[in-house]
Amino acid sequence: PRPGAPRKIGFGRDIAELGSTADTAARLQWQNTPQGGKIAAFSITSPRAAGVRLGVLVRHLPAGTTLRFYPRGAGAAYEISAKEVLESLQRNLDAGDSSDEARTYWSPYVEGEEATLEIELPLDISPDALEVAIPRVSHFFSSPFAAQAGNVTEIGQAASCELDVSCYSDWSGESNATARMIFVDSGSSFQCSGTLLNDTVSSGTPYFLSANHCISKQTVASTLQTYWFYRSAACNSGSLNPGYQTRTGGATLLYASNATDTSFMQLRSTPPAGAVYAAWSAIAPSPGTSVTGIHHPKS
Repeated sequence: PRPGAPRKIGFGRDIAELGSTADTAARLQWQNTPQGGKIAAFSITSPRAAGVRLGVLVRHLPAGTTLRFYPRGAGAAYEISAKEVLESLQRNLDAGDSSDEARTYWSPYVEGEEATLEIELPLDISPDALEVAIPRVSHFFSSPFAAQAGNVTEIGQAASCELDVSCYSDWSGESNATARMIFVDSGSSFQCSGTLLNDTVSSGTPYFLSANHCISKQTVASTLQTYWFYRSAACNSGSLNPGYQTRTGGATLLYASNATDTSFMQLRSTPPAGAVYAAWSAIAPSPGTSVTGIHHPKS
């Protein structure tokens, strides 16, 4: 990491075998579902990865299609509807980006070097109607979280000027407004910090404040995945709080400014119960006012 740049935790790897919709279609072996639809799946391995995100390039995704992403042998999966995928890509297009990157849906983070993509088509939809490719994965060389909520390298390794927020009960509310962010930009993955913000009528709208040097484009905001309550289990314990939670779905970029290094977004997924909407004031603090900043070290 360096000043004015997010911390890079993953890099893009091209998949020549799945680079086109025709290549991908040739590898999908469809089976019938009890509901009368079709289902197919394949796995992608990026050797020595701490985790991966799959970049799904969408040319045509029939309504009612379901995508599932999961690690090998896992019972739980991220289940994403075609509606969510298409709405995410449409936000990119509406922002003026018509590149293949804007037409790429980045899967949630899957721990480990292997991820499976399962595609289920609804009744009366032919596989010929599906046009997707997986031309690239984001290969994580640093895990943004621990699979079993055990020890994590970054927990407790902040610089000596940083203080563990778990040691200060007065900051518990503010710490619950702070989320760890991961996102993808041109195949590479990065992490930053962001804050959930209240509005003047306490509407519960999930406004989210971060830095322009982290997210400055809608296509990148669409890849945002947040981690909440990501902190030490106890004061200076060096182990991760097992109650952390993640949310996918990306965000709508509402405002970005390089001059003030501001990125203001609206999350597309509701933050978990217990997350706090931070207060704010437009009045500048008086000289000599003590200020505390809460963020994720190394991000």
